Amino acid sequence: MTTRQFGSDTIGNLIGGFRLAVMLPITRAQFRLTEAQVLATPAIGLLLDIAGDWIDAPPPIQFNNYGVSYLLSVYLANLLSLYLVALFHRQGKQFASLVTLQYASYPLVFLASLLLGLSWIKTAELTIVIAVMIVLLLWSLVILFRILRLLLQSTGGTLFASLLVYSIINLSALTLIPEQPLWYGNVIEADEAYKKRVNTENTYYRQPTLINDALHYIEPGNPDREELFFLGFASDARQDVFLKESQAVEEIMDRLYQTKNRSMLLANHLNTFSDQPLANAHNLQMALNGFAQKMDPDDVLLLFLTAHGSKTYELSVNFANMQFNDLPASHLSRLLDQSGIQWRVIVVSACFSGGFIDTLKDSRTLVMTAAARDRQSNGCGRDSEASWFTDAYFKQALPQTGSFISAFDMAKQLVREREQREGEAYSHPQIFIGEEIQTKLQNLQQQSQQGIQ
Repeated sequence: MTTRQFGSDTIGNLIGGFRLAVMLPITRAQFRLTEAQVLATPAIGLLLDIAGDWIDAPPPIQFNNYGVSYLLSVYLANLLSLYLVALFHRQGKQFASLVTLQYASYPLVFLASLLLGLSWIKTAELTIVIAVMIVLLLWSLVILFRILRLLLQSTGGTLFASLLVYSIINLSALTLIPEQPLWYGNVIEADEAYKKRVNTENTYYRQPTLINDALHYIEPGNPDREELFFLGFASDARQDVFLKESQAVEEIMDRLYQTKNRSMLLANHLNTFSDQPLANAHNLQMALNGFAQKMDPDDVLLLFLTAHGSKTYELSVNFANMQFNDLPASHLSRLLDQSGIQWRVIVVSACFSGGFIDTLKDSRTLVMTAAARDRQSNGCGRDSEASWFTDAYFKQALPQTGSFISAFDMAKQLVREREQREGEAYSHPQIFIGEEIQTKLQNLQQQSQQGIQ
């Protein structure tokens, strides 16, 4: 096939897809159903989605690694739904044709979504959000209806079942997979974008729903084994590093301690606030109380907190125009005690975080901090993927040692070496090991290793 022929086929399919989308008459013969086109039309859709994320992000724009897995997951779910539709009709060979026609019609659906400004609509009244999503879904189903009639001559129950399965799979992917754009802006330089995109009242009143929805998916502990639960708290939206490192820690815990269905993240960030609970003291209280109801008495909570810290031992809590109180060490201690969660591993990644230890320590608690009470931590710059302590402890030491306590010694040395190379003052990470927690963590480590095997 020549390049000219490929271009002609692609343009012809896009014209046919446009006619499908706007309900104009179309025949199967007007489409070019070649092997090249089954790759070309989804590729065009993928490029449009990448460009859409770029347009939607406030400058300065940065690449988000987690957006790749999100986008691929959504596309795989869509392809799975189309393959099942072909199997329902006992015409598996038509899968490629279904893919070609659907993605040939996608550019117009994408353009409509872009013009509607969905990033703004997410912060509007709930009724508006629901109405827009229903309209787009119904439009997509009407297009699929026309495709099935055109390619498979689908009618009756098979047609209805196909539309139902397609809807369930794609809606599940869009609602259950945490959304991650490929591009996002540096929050500290995007105050104006906040003002335009954050509906303060709507965001405030949605918090109980977001918390309860997140807790709903936390699986209860298994009474026959000791398990780890993860709760992340990234409370300062002014720099991206806090969100990025908390997401990375959550992923590492999922891998090392199988916490995927026992983890939750509270975060203040422009790209997550519409479908993820904010990080503030009230939401932290609700999350801790919800975790306490899911956990067995022998289970362990890993609480990871990251933000700017102060000399008065408070974590900054900042998001857009919303006025939140900072989180003092004393208040954090009260929230933990009130929840009733007994076994705790607490990691505080912040400047002056060593001041949290005296307030949080007890015999069943392991506390680690990125800095001493009178020192600043390093690595929370605008281009950082993780602070230096978080990178050393969670990304390097913990996967190697498999031990929360041994990993701290290795991480402390790695941080020291990096600070010497970079000419930074020593942050002096701190640790407190409760009298009873060490044996508990050894048992947890052994069970987790058996689970991986």
